[in-house]
Amino acid sequence: MMPNLKINMSTIISTLQMHILRSFTFVFNLITWPARTLTLFSGMLLNVLLNKAKSTLQKVLFLLVVYTTLMVVAVLFFALFYHVYVPTAEINRPVNLVFSVCSSGVGICSFPSGNATFWSEDGTFQEVLGLGQPYTVILELELPDSPTNRDLGMFMVSLKMYDREGLISLTSHRSALLKYRSIISRVIDLFVWSPFYFIDFWDQKQTLKINMFSHYVDDYYHPSVGAVVEVHSHKIEIYSSTLKFFAKLTGMKYILYYWPILSAALAVFFNTSILALGMLVAWLQKNETLKRIAEVVQLSDDKQIVPGKPSKSTVTSFTMTEDLNTDNKEIDDPRNVDDQLVHEPLDDDGMDFVNELRQRRIN
Repeated sequence: MMPNLKINMSTIISTLQMHILRSFTFVFNLITWPARTLTLFSGMLLNVLLNKAKSTLQKVLFLLVVYTTLMVVAVLFFALFYHVYVPTAEINRPVNLVFSVCSSGVGICSFPSGNATFWSEDGTFQEVLGLGQPYTVILELELPDSPTNRDLGMFMVSLKMYDREGLISLTSHRSALLKYRSIISRVIDLFVWSPFYFIDFWDQKQTLKINMFSHYVDDYYHPSVGAVVEVHSHKIEIYSSTLKFFAKLTGMKYILYYWPILSAALAVFFNTSILALGMLVAWLQKNETLKRIAEVVQLSDDKQIVPGKPSKSTVTSFTMTEDLNTDNKEIDDPRNVDDQLVHEPLDDDGMDFVNELRQRRIN
């Protein structure tokens, strides 16, 4: 019982492996069919055009056109791959903060908050975060160097990411504090940079960068389309606020983004080489196929005897017969040919030819 069970299990495993291999082969052939078809068509086109090109100059010009075409196709392939594979390295979105004014008309009676969407500033297209791509999310606040902000102390900032349905996917809370500057430092700064402050080239402000997410990965099923920023302070004074997403690129993405010229040159050279090699293989394969077809057709022509028209072998047999016949008479009966060939002294090659001739006569 146990040996039969082992045999059945091995048969099932072998059958399963065979089906998996067939499925993989079918999928591979289906995926590579466009590339194989394009390569075969390119080889056929190259063969036809090279055959029509007669002079050396025409062939050189044709090869130059082919190489230029391959270069253009390689550049397009690289551009498409770069656009699909490399995500947007930096996304900056302004955050317009709003708040409720107190009933007296003076002062802030609610926390300043704002909404930042991934639509471009002109509203023409929407940038999305790369799926599975980690980002560093930073909120950048420009604050005036005023006595109110210097006396503000610590305050809280919250960030809420939401999807297309308005559901909150992730929330972050961070504390922040302006950089402390002593009176001496502020006096020296005012004395040195006062000309630029006077012509309104620079402003007396501080730029506060708050790291809201150090490793943010967007949800695959609920991708974020925007964020809500809220500053938990009633006394803070803000010039502007910007939400920035920095992609943490690694591996090939890092090389493609920070070394674009070198990456483009290597990728174009690699693509051109692969395309040229594919066309060369297709061309050689087509020539080999045509050669085999020609050999098959030649063999068929040699073996086929057309009625009413003597074949090559028939002419040769009659020529041999006429050389062997001493009286130089016209031979009409095939049996006479056989009798003469049999009674003549022949060597081994001649006997082989006679046997072949007899076999053809019988057939």
